[in-house]
Amino acid sequence: MEGRAMTNREYEERLVCYVDILGFSDALTNPEHPCHEDAPKVIFDAINDLKDTGNPDLEDWEGPLEDLKCTQFSDCVALSCPVCDKNLRKLIRRIALVQRDLLISHFPTRGAITIGKIYHNIDPVVIKKTEAVTEYDSTGYIFGPAFVKAVKLEEKVAKYPRVIINEEVLNRAQFDKNSHFIDRDCDSVYYVEYFKTWASREVDFDLDKAHTVISMGLNRYKDTTTLEKYEWLARKYNYLAKKYNSLAKKHNLDMQKKNICSPDDVWFPLFYVEPVE
Repeated sequence: MEGRAMTNREYEERLVCYVDILGFSDALTNPEHPCHEDAPKVIFDAINDLKDTGNPDLEDWEGPLEDLKCTQFSDCVALSCPVCDKNLRKLIRRIALVQRDLLISHFPTRGAITIGKIYHNIDPVVIKKTEAVTEYDSTGYIFGPAFVKAVKLEEKVAKYPRVIINEEVLNRAQFDKNSHFIDRDCDSVYYVEYFKTWASREVDFDLDKAHTVISMGLNRYKDTTTLEKYEWLARKYNYLAKKYNSLAKKHNLDMQKKNICSPDDVWFPLFYVEPVE
């Protein structure tokens, strides 16, 4: 068509991550929600952390993602980037850290990572150019089979506050399934393991906050579907808490900090939840 700019409107093969921030709508509308006042800032910070281009001087996990695109709509976020092992490592690490930070701010997250064909445009596109005027389409677009699959996996399979990883992603990107940042759950689904990210930093403050958030969820919600999410979180917390309780006793840490008087007491209290068979 004469006068119309040529644009790339074809699918690309990309890694796709779709994340649902659970409880965000409730936080915005419910004055009694513990994060009602801070919800907008918490989400802004999380989105900026996801979009962060990274430090170009760092390699491997902490470096920038190549051609990362991010689209946010209400309580959902979609990310995509070209397919390669390095991009997948960095994407998983970034998701894990944001999941951890959102959890201690009373926002569990659930989502899925897939691979496949997608059209993801976040920049204005020239749609018509003449000598007199240039017209732009500023609409952000994201669609394609890989995005549809990510949304369906989040809705039907993820179930708990976890970002699951379609096994095809790990196979095609030649990713090490024994990585520190992923794990295989009791239902054999791979997911981003964000509880273990506390192992690389001071854990006292964050695990205390995680315990508070999970306790409030277990006591607040009575419907089975929501309660199951917090029971899952409690099991993951218990695993990490037991690890640090053991380390505290082994290395004779300052138990008085937690008002612990006997070696039979624990550094971090545990939840009483039924194990998953």
